[in-house]
Amino acid sequence: MKNKNDFPHVSFTQFDVYSQCAGLYKRLYKTERPRDDGNRNRIFGSFLHEVYASTNRFIKGLKDKKSFGLEDIEKIYSDEFKKVRLSLEDYHTGWNSLQKFAEETFNQRAEILLVEDSLTLELVDGDEGIAILAIPDRVDEVGDALKIIDYKLSPLIPSVSDVESSLQLNIYAFILRSMYPNKQIYLEQYSMIKGIGIKASVNDSIQAKLSGYMIDLWRKMKSDTEFTPTTCNRCQYCPEVCPLYTDYMRRTYESKGITTIEQAVETYEKVKTNFNILSKEKDNLKSYIESKFDENVGTPIQVGTKVVSLEVGSRSTSKIDKEQVCKDCKAITYGRSYFNTIEIAEIKTGTEKKETKKGLDKKIKKS
Repeated sequence: MKNKNDFPHVSFTQFDVYSQCAGLYKRLYKTERPRDDGNRNRIFGSFLHEVYASTNRFIKGLKDKKSFGLEDIEKIYSDEFKKVRLSLEDYHTGWNSLQKFAEETFNQRAEILLVEDSLTLELVDGDEGIAILAIPDRVDEVGDALKIIDYKLSPLIPSVSDVESSLQLNIYAFILRSMYPNKQIYLEQYSMIKGIGIKASVNDSIQAKLSGYMIDLWRKMKSDTEFTPTTCNRCQYCPEVCPLYTDYMRRTYESKGITTIEQAVETYEKVKTNFNILSKEKDNLKSYIESKFDENVGTPIQVGTKVVSLEVGSRSTSKIDKEQVCKDCKAITYGRSYFNTIEIAEIKTGTEKKETKKGLDKKIKKS
């Protein structure tokens, strides 16, 4: 039998992907292909995970809890945002998420125990074995219990049974039970977009079967030569369209009454036309709002008035020649300015004055 230190190391992600779709596992891990690191969702998800981890470490390291302030979290957030190529809209989405998360984390009675610490699950199979590498996003200590938290970018809220049966969370729990045998363990999956966490207790029945299930899965991974794809919740992220998914989509469209190429083409044209109309309408509304905004330059705004706040930014380059800060949202912008999003704000003091988009641009460039 090999020494455990000689066991091959495999990431949890590889196990998780294979358990859902062997075809996708082959494409990602058994075939040489360039990784799509420029994918917006991938960049945004990695960015949010990083700022959540940095925030957790900051709060965990606070000796004086009274010293906590959102300005500290905002600095962490802005520093990380400078490193990525994301839009101003992404900035607001992430910052709104992080503010709520940071306040909830600080005000909770639990203590942060682990933040992205590496854990290893060693499985022995006869004379062979494997070491599965797992990195939980966060583990809290709540009295005599532990709570494992996994962050997800998806806005979809899982059911309690989804959380309870999660292979990822159950592996974390399996390892932590060996480390903290006297602690009760809870699971939580947290949507970073919705700011909602769904909790579940560890299912002892699932835990009892986990080791055997993982060994069987490892045997299949080693002996698999076909790598047959299956439909699962990873289909939308797959870099290729497999025959199984094509057939699934065909059956989906047929259930909607689209059974001929003529009907498919007609539906496609309608979707394309509606998309183009809405896109053009969006641009026209932006132009109209900008023109009305310019007409009221310098006009005092009364208390309670709802006004349009224009934000500017740029996707033109990821290189930062000079740091620029948006007047209204303090977001980092890059290079050339452009009209990005619209927010409706209610005036509180009555002293604010409206400015043109050009006026905002000048203020930004002077910052």
